Amino acid sequence: MNEDTSLTGSSFGKSNRLLSSGAYKKVFDQNKKVSDNSFLILARKKQQNCPRLGLAVAKKVLRLAVERNRLKRLIRESFRLHKTQLRSFDVVVMVRKDCQKFNNSQLLLKLDKLWNKLNLT
Repeated sequence: MNEDTSLTGSSFGKSNRLLSSGAYKKVFDQNKKVSDNSFLILARKKQQNCPRLGLAVAKKVLRLAVERNRLKRLIRESFRLHKTQLRSFDVVVMVRKDCQKFNNSQLLLKLDKLWNKLNLT
């Protein structure tokens, strides 16, 4: 898949994922942070125009696998919808305990605000 189709397509393919521990480490070491009470987003600017997403949803924060998987689906969907505006970022999204207080639509709104904030910084 070429980079242009991964940006315009509506899929969340392998080219849009952080796959290696080295890629995660780069984001953790050289990052920009945006956060609220539910999410912490670490982002690293890069040369390529294909945004990539990594997730860190701890069992300590969300005990039930059902809840962790629900959050991961929401984050991936939000990223997929915003990947054209996040062209040159590798992103790791970390979940905080307060996210349990909100429903899906509220969490999506929170993520929208954070993606916009990340683009402005």
